[in-house]
Amino acid sequence: MKRIFFLCAAVCLVGGTAIAQKSLVVEPAPLGSLKPDKVITKSAEAYANLQTLSADFEYIVRSKTRAQVVRGHARLMKPNFARLTFDRISEPAYPNLIGSDGKLAYTFVPPGYDKNVMPTPFSGYDPLRAARQASGLETDGTIRTAKVSRDGHELRLWDSIALQAFFSLNDALEYFYSGRQSFIIVEGTRVVDGELYTVLYNHLSGGSVAGGAMSDFEQRLFLNADGLIKLSTIQFKEAGETGLQMMRLTNIKVNEPMSIGSFVFMPPAPH
Repeated sequence: MKRIFFLCAAVCLVGGTAIAQKSLVVEPAPLGSLKPDKVITKSAEAYANLQTLSADFEYIVRSKTRAQVVRGHARLMKPNFARLTFDRISEPAYPNLIGSDGKLAYTFVPPGYDKNVMPTPFSGYDPLRAARQASGLETDGTIRTAKVSRDGHELRLWDSIALQAFFSLNDALEYFYSGRQSFIIVEGTRVVDGELYTVLYNHLSGGSVAGGAMSDFEQRLFLNADGLIKLSTIQFKEAGETGLQMMRLTNIKVNEPMSIGSFVFMPPAPH
């Protein structure tokens, strides 16, 4: 199955944390390591025990054509509540989830967006204003609504399996791996910023990146000791060069009290 990733394109240096592609090299899995189905079962149990999750996120991609960095904060509550706020979107991005109030999901569509054209920088683009618009705090562009399913399985930010897994790990895996869970392997372990992760790996042939470039994908999920996905990466080729897409969660807090009322969203009134 071909997979289309809506890559936003970005650099590998994020804030004060450098995650170069070579630093994502994984140590081989030791003898006696858990099989993929056991790792996934443990992860599913961990997510099943969560009622709320909040985290800061960084969504970045490094490619030959662009340099995008997206930073923000996510609040999630079961069964189907979400709220995303953005701090900075360094270059024009694709439509993004704003949140769900349990009945409707809200999506921000940037002004002038064309699904057949990759968003490109333009004169006067403001990363901070773009972030406020994407958060649903300023007018301009369009805010779409759609009914949200009871289990919230469709709630995700671009290719952010790390967020979607909170509602449905199985749906997140099916999306990320294009229905190829049987091809997942336990690649090994990796220490990132002092934390040990179990790394799930999949090689997907014949995918395509935004803009139409065809490439194989090297997909990795980094699960912490609790079984939560804190980091996901996709390595790909574009114009003969290796690119990297990454979604990373930090400052994760789980099962803190949240109210339904805190997810009510009122789109700003037009000027």
